[in-house]
Amino acid sequence: MPRANSAKNTAASQARVITEQFIVDIAFTSPVRLSSRATVTYDANSYEGRDMRGTLKLDGSGGSLQIRDADFALTPQFISEGLAGREVIVRALYGSSPYAGSDADILFHGEMGKWDLSDDTITFALVEPQFLYFPNIYITAANGFNHLPPKGTRFSTPNGIIELQ
Repeated sequence: MPRANSAKNTAASQARVITEQFIVDIAFTSPVRLSSRATVTYDANSYEGRDMRGTLKLDGSGGSLQIRDADFALTPQFISEGLAGREVIVRALYGSSPYAGSDADILFHGEMGKWDLSDDTITFALVEPQFLYFPNIYITAANGFNHLPPKGTRFSTPNGIIELQ
């Protein structure tokens, strides 16, 4: 089902010159929020302006992103917390700030894949989330899974909280 554009996006798409900027959310312990232009506020969060380059597949199934980290402010967090499997959301904003929650178009929602750190640039692949499917018929106490925690048990992982169902 198509999503209706906000009034701001509709007006910006009809302008003679379209001003577009991209914002990126990366799900670290302390979320990293970056903007392809100057620092901007979107949906009550501040996005730091960084030099970024990226490619996205037209179907939204992946691509790559390069972030220039000349001051090496991001590199320690990327190295210490790891990249693979981290949730990444890439959005497009049109026009100028202030922006409301409905003003962004989601271009990609997935996770980080293979990454590379060279000089002052962090490069990583954008990949679709990898879901594991386990048919319920096999994961039962009768089939040898008698040491599973009970239904409703919650535990924390680097990528969020998981609740057993």
